[in-house]
Amino acid sequence: MKKENAGKYLAILGLLFLLALPWAVANTVLSMYSTFDQITLFGTSDPSSEIATSWVPTVIGMILFIPGFLFLLVSVVGLNYRKNWVFWAILVSSILLLIIFPIGTVLGLVGFMVLFSERKNFGSDVQPTQAKN
Repeated sequence: MKKENAGKYLAILGLLFLLALPWAVANTVLSMYSTFDQITLFGTSDPSSEIATSWVPTVIGMILFIPGFLFLLVSVVGLNYRKNWVFWAILVSSILLLIIFPIGTVLGLVGFMVLFSERKNFGSDVQPTQAKN
């Protein structure tokens, strides 16, 4: 498999796994809202089982986030796959991570700093030439 194809597939897989965390947090928030809305409408009950099950997507999202981050890191840094769409996808995922406070904020800021420092290296289809002797 060519280095560019491996970088492309790792970037796609990494971005999908990276987006699992914001999706899971949003799912947890909506589930908690629904639980507390039911308590408000129908009186007090034992919401512990519903609240406990609402954290499952967040845990799964956190488990998927770590390999996704590593896949993306290997793709961009190790395999030097720096297409324009990867830049914008990482930018959007960094914005989504900024919403998740406090861990997501730190990771989002790191993503922004890396993208800002490397922004000129993205979008170029031209490979660097080797020096001739």
